[in-house]
Amino acid sequence: MRRTHHIVIRWKLVIVIAGCIAFTLHAQNRLPQKPPVQPNAAKADSIKHEVADTTRHVVADSTRRALPDSLIHYFLPSLPGSLNHRLDSLDVVTRIAMEWRSARTLNQVVSSQPGVFGSEPSSVGQYFPLTMRGAGWRSNAVLVDGRPVADPASGIYNLSLFPMEQAERVEVITGPRSFLYGTGGAGGTLNIVTKTDAHRIPFTKIRYEEAIYNHTYSDGSFNQNLTRRSNLSFGYQYIGTDGRFLDSPHEQWNVRGAVRYHLLPKVSVILSELYAQTQTGLYGGINYPATGFQLAFDRRSARGYSTVAYEKLTRHDLDLRFIGMFLPDSTDLSTLAVYYSSNLREYRDEESNGSPYVQQDQRSSWYGLRAQQSASLGMHHISACVNVEVRQVEGSPTLGRLQHPSFSVWAMDEAAVTQNLHVAAYGRSEIFRAEQIAGFGADIWANLGGGLSLRGGASLAQRAPTYPELFWTDSSLVRDGTITTEKHQLVEAGLAWVGPDIGNVRLMLAHRTITNPILTSPYAGSAPFPGVRLFNGDQIKTLTAELSMEFHLFRYIMIEGTGTYLLRHDASGSTLDDYPAFWGEGGIYLAGTFFSDNLDLKVGVHGRVTTGYSGYVFSPPSLFMVPNTIASLGMGSTLDLAAIAHVGSAYVHIIWENVTNTMYFTSPFTPALDRAVRFGISWEFLN
Repeated sequence: MRRTHHIVIRWKLVIVIAGCIAFTLHAQNRLPQKPPVQPNAAKADSIKHEVADTTRHVVADSTRRALPDSLIHYFLPSLPGSLNHRLDSLDVVTRIAMEWRSARTLNQVVSSQPGVFGSEPSSVGQYFPLTMRGAGWRSNAVLVDGRPVADPASGIYNLSLFPMEQAERVEVITGPRSFLYGTGGAGGTLNIVTKTDAHRIPFTKIRYEEAIYNHTYSDGSFNQNLTRRSNLSFGYQYIGTDGRFLDSPHEQWNVRGAVRYHLLPKVSVILSELYAQTQTGLYGGINYPATGFQLAFDRRSARGYSTVAYEKLTRHDLDLRFIGMFLPDSTDLSTLAVYYSSNLREYRDEESNGSPYVQQDQRSSWYGLRAQQSASLGMHHISACVNVEVRQVEGSPTLGRLQHPSFSVWAMDEAAVTQNLHVAAYGRSEIFRAEQIAGFGADIWANLGGGLSLRGGASLAQRAPTYPELFWTDSSLVRDGTITTEKHQLVEAGLAWVGPDIGNVRLMLAHRTITNPILTSPYAGSAPFPGVRLFNGDQIKTLTAELSMEFHLFRYIMIEGTGTYLLRHDASGSTLDDYPAFWGEGGIYLAGTFFSDNLDLKVGVHGRVTTGYSGYVFSPPSLFMVPNTIASLGMGSTLDLAAIAHVGSAYVHIIWENVTNTMYFTSPFTPALDRAVRFGISWEFLN
């Protein structure tokens, strides 16, 4: 049945893609229109991807007529969704960098950053827990253009839901500032900055990819300035796969759209919506005791925890943003955002092996108002934000009905003491459920000369329990007492070196102490998945050493990689092995431009390695991870052959994954992907 539906969907995709191409070709056949006269011929486009021109000032004169609209320059703000335009470039993954990585989802993009560990599933669409410097996924905040997107009913956000083509860049903050920007960010913060393109003529982009297990990825987008003041963009994304194992298929649709209008030359308003709908089989990983190691890699013989459990997600994210450029520095933006999100999770487990039939509909929504301002005042650069939000569970058989307002404010002062010495101090306070959640920190940056710089800082922060940790009630989860707030203490220091035309390298050391950590342990809950026991522990200490580097040698040789060493202890001093002691990835490539700069090529070998660890088993009903007590995972590594080419306006990638067909578990118990070829192309059409 699903295969027939999959074929129908493919024909729909062919029709959509053909329509996009036909629309573009039709646009090409139109007679060219003479562009409006501009005060400066170098700025013929009505809306540019550039910052405001701060050298020109218009003097008001009531005796003069207003300039005609054709002579007014409407300024497009740069990265209006960014948390901080002054972030270290090594903490940012740009749109171009994502093209050259050719990742399947944003989960893979983020997990390639130093200090971030991802338990990669065997199939696209399965949950992909991310850990930052030893802090679990409910201790990490996920934001889109600075506003929270985690579902209150689960306390998490699955990055697979966000279309990569909509991301201009991803900001990955794991240092002392991570707690500052969002609820639950004591462990780390991810901020997805959306695109704000502007094209005077029709712009269309199509992306398509195929891989093993009938994996199909398709994305189409369109953008054009309707008038000098307005811009329209819309797009869709489809991801589908039969899955590697029984009960692991996944289908996902995303539809997105945005309208931008310039109220004034330096004031714009953006109305946008992102709609997502998915259906995913939740097999829960391989049932290792019933399957064993050898059969676990055979898709016909491997037995999952479930053969029929699945979930359907329906989600809306609606945003209205007002963006002003009132100050001389074009990055000092004034932002006022109103947002609303709703999420429906329909979980079903129709087991016929004697376990109970489960039918859970989790309805939740959250809405709020967010205002952010930054300003440069002499040697100081000050940023501040106020966020008022209401989080609610509208209906749930396990959570009931919940509604609580939240009020938060944060501020930061970055001072350039000298050109080579910058210091910053910052703090955040939030009131939620009549509890004040506060944090503060400071950091320093110093230029040591010769391309070498020093960075260090410290912070104290808190992480309040989520709704499921406090109120979830059914046979899949129990608590040992009342769950209370975590306290995080983080100290980091490191060196970075940047060599012109050579590359860069960064080494960071960080020590995190979590007091009163919210922990889980397994218990014999209702079949077929492991039960979850929640409790507060005493203390966990984590030491991480992170290395990232990129070098360009002999003009055409490129070496890049990241590596993380992690050591964890509990309050008694015992070493924990729930995460690997070391993980890393990197590659060596032939990279450069050829044929008179008409071909930009990156061809080489990419590898990943992870030392042995115990890990966590996933429990789909409550979306919690419980420590694996069945069998430890051994060391694992894979080797990929990759070829990525940029020709004209197209990117083409061919990835031969797991060339050696190495068999190991990426998490308990999801086998590494088989040896397979993945092919994809993204192509831009511009009139």
